[in-house]
Amino acid sequence: MAGPRSHYGRGGGHSPAPSAASGSTANPRREPYVASGARWREEEEARRRDEQRRDWERRYDEHSREYDRRRDEDRHRDADYRMDRDRGSRSPSRVRRPSTSTRPSDAHDKPEPGPSTSRPAPPKKELTPEEKRSLWLHRVDLLSQAVRARSELLYFKEDLQKYERLARSAHFDALPDEDKAALQDLIASTSSKLQDKQQQLNRLAAQLVPEDFWPSALTAQQQANPEFQRMNTILATLQTEVERLQHSLETAQKSGGAAAVTEGAASAATNPQPAESSTRRPKKRRRLSNEGTPTMLDVSSEDLERTQDRLLALDSRIVELRNDLLQYDKRVEDEVESQLSDRLTGLRVDVGTKENRPVDPELQKRVDELATAFTSTQARAAEATKELEQLQAYGESRDKMNADLQQQNESLRKQLEELEASQNHTSETVGEQQKEIRALHDAVTAILSRPPNPPIPPTPLTADAMVEALRPRLFSAAREDLLPTLQEVRAQVQQQLQAQSDQVSGDLMTQMGPVIRSVDWISAWLERIRGPSGAVTTSTSSTTGGSSSVDKGKGVAR
Repeated sequence: MAGPRSHYGRGGGHSPAPSAASGSTANPRREPYVASGARWREEEEARRRDEQRRDWERRYDEHSREYDRRRDEDRHRDADYRMDRDRGSRSPSRVRRPSTSTRPSDAHDKPEPGPSTSRPAPPKKELTPEEKRSLWLHRVDLLSQAVRARSELLYFKEDLQKYERLARSAHFDALPDEDKAALQDLIASTSSKLQDKQQQLNRLAAQLVPEDFWPSALTAQQQANPEFQRMNTILATLQTEVERLQHSLETAQKSGGAAAVTEGAASAATNPQPAESSTRRPKKRRRLSNEGTPTMLDVSSEDLERTQDRLLALDSRIVELRNDLLQYDKRVEDEVESQLSDRLTGLRVDVGTKENRPVDPELQKRVDELATAFTSTQARAAEATKELEQLQAYGESRDKMNADLQQQNESLRKQLEELEASQNHTSETVGEQQKEIRALHDAVTAILSRPPNPPIPPTPLTADAMVEALRPRLFSAAREDLLPTLQEVRAQVQQQLQAQSDQVSGDLMTQMGPVIRSVDWISAWLERIRGPSGAVTTSTSSTTGGSSSVDKGKGVAR
C-alpha cells in the first residue's frame, strides 16, 4: 500500500503553480500564502490521515457485519438442511441454497443431490507442485496489478483533491485566465484518469474475488499439528468407506441383489459420521423370510435412493469439512489482521491502574493469542518484504538487461540499415551487370546467327618472301655450325698472342739491363762527388761534368 506523499509528489509537474508564481509581482497578497505553505501541508497531511483512518474503520465494520451475517445465514441454512434431511424429505423442489459466506464454492454452490443423482461430484484433487507454482504466479501477478492500480488510484485522488482545494481557495480568483483554464483542464483530466483507474481496480477485484485462494497449500502449522494429521487420516478413511459403500449400492442397483448393500452397511456401521450418528434414528431391521439360511434382503429402490442420497450428502459434508479445515488458519489470520489494530488500541486505552483494572483470564488469553498471531504475522510480513526486495532487485537487473538489449537492438538495427543500403547498391550493380550480360549475349547470338565468311585464297610465294621466311632459320643453322670452329680459332689466337708477349718481354728486359746498371753507377758516382758536406769544387764539377757528359754520350751510343 502506498504511504503518504509530500505536497510536491506525483503530478506536481502539471500544477499551474509556476504560472501563478510568475505573476507574484502583480499580486503581492500571495507572500503570506507561500510563507504558510508548510503549515498548510501539515494540516492537509493530518486531515488525510484522519480520513484514511475513518475509511479503514468503516470498511472494517462493514466487513465484520457482512461476515457475521453470512456466518449466521450459513448456520441457519445448515440447521434447516439437517432438519429436512432427518425428516427424510427428498422433494426435488427442496434443494440446498448456495452459501453466501467466504468459504470456497466447491462445497456450497452445488445443490443438494436428489434421487436423480447417481454419483456425487468428485472432490477437489490435490494440486501438483507445478500446478501450485503456476497458480501462485497467476495470483501474485493479479495481486501486484491490484496493488499498483490502487497506488495509482490514491495518487490520482490526492492530486485531484489538491487541485480542487486550489480551485476553491481565495487565490484562485487572482490567477490569470489561462491559468484558470489550465487548472480546470487538469482537474477534468485527473478526474477522468481517476475513474479509469477505479474501473481497472474494480475489474482486478472482480478477478480476485472468485479465486479459490487459500486451500491451494497447507501451512506449516497445519502440517506439523498431529491433531490435524489425525483428522485428515480419519477423513480419508471415511471418504474411502463412503466410496466403497456407494460402489456397493451401485452394484446392488445393477444386479438387483442386496449382498453388496449388507457389506456396505456393515462397513458404514463400523465408521459412522460424527455429525450424523447422533441425529439419525436407528431404523428397524427388516424381517427375513428365513432366519436360519442366509438369504437376500428385500431392499426397495426407494430405500436405495434414500441411502444413496445420504451418502452423497455425507460426501459433500466431508468435502466441506476438509475445505473448512484447510482455510481455518487463514481465516484466523484475516481476523487478526483486520481486528488487531482497533481491538488492541481499545484495550490499551481502556486499561486503568493495576488496582482498579479487573482481571479477565479469557480476555488476557485472547490478548496473548492476538499477540502471538501478531508476532507470527509480523514474521511473515518480514519474509514477504524480503521476498519483495528480492523481486525488486530481480526486476532492476531485468530492467538493466532490457536496457542493454535495447542498446544492442539499436546497434543491430543500424547495422541492418547499413546492410540494406549496401544490398540496394549491390542490387543496382548486379542489375547493371545483368544488362551488360544480356547485351553481350544478344551480340554473341547475332554474330553466331550470321552466315560464315568465304575462305581467303592463298597468295603466291615469291623469292624475296621465301628468303625472308628462311633467313632466321639459316642464321640459326649457320651460327650453330660455325660456333665450334670460331671457338678453336679464338683459342689458337690467344695462345699465339701469349707466346709473342712472353718473347717481347724477354728481349726488352735483356736490352734494358745495361741501361739500369749505368743509371746505378751514375747515382753512386754522384754520391761520392758530393761528399759529406754536400759542397762540390769547380774543377771537380767541371771534371765531373765533362766525364758525365762523356759517359752519357757513351751510354747513349751504347
